[in-house]
Amino acid sequence: AFTTRYKVTNRRLVINRGFISRNSDETDIFRFSDVGVTQGVFQRITGRGNVELSGSDQSTPTLELHNIGDPDRVKDLIRDAAHEERDRRRIRYREEM
Repeated sequence: AFTTRYKVTNRRLVINRGFISRNSDETDIFRFSDVGVTQGVFQRITGRGNVELSGSDQSTPTLELHNIGDPDRVKDLIRDAAHEERDRRRIRYREEM
């Protein structure tokens, strides 16, 4: 895909890929239970990074948002939105020990 665009709302993560032909994917934000950031040296210098998401969605248990500006802020926004949406839906996740 020549272009990838990410849109985060308080309920969904939408990923649009493609330039001529397009592919769109949506995942409910409450499904993400773990959010992290990875940054290479060049990404740290430029203030960019990859946001890694994992959760309970059967079709895509892990996602990586590539080359995101201010990745720590985006990570926090997604994590907070996921918590709020789980609270709104009265969903509780149990961690396995």
